[in-house]
Amino acid sequence: MDIHTRDPWLPSALHDSLCITVLLLGISVAVNGLGATLFASALDMSDSSLRVTALSFSSNFVLTGVVGWLLFHEGIGLKWVCGSALILAGVGILSKQQQHKPNKNP
Repeated sequence: MDIHTRDPWLPSALHDSLCITVLLLGISVAVNGLGATLFASALDMSDSSLRVTALSFSSNFVLTGVVGWLLFHEGIGLKWVCGSALILAGVGILSKQQQHKPNKNP
């Protein structure tokens, strides 16, 4: 029996692909779990759920684009930059509005 033989019913390339898929799925579940935990903690610590949700959405969008550019050499065009700037400006406006809102409960 050859030392490099894995499973007779599963070709080597398919076995490697399956291992990589399972590994990436595990990493994806772990990162999403961490993100959900951090989001729940931020909601618990903040007085405004709108601010936390908007910040989470905008940071997810911007960081996904930047990571895609860094790791996968995806293009970032002028439309993406303008859209990101508008999203971040909107989050800034929401944060300012939430800070200046009077508290109804003394």
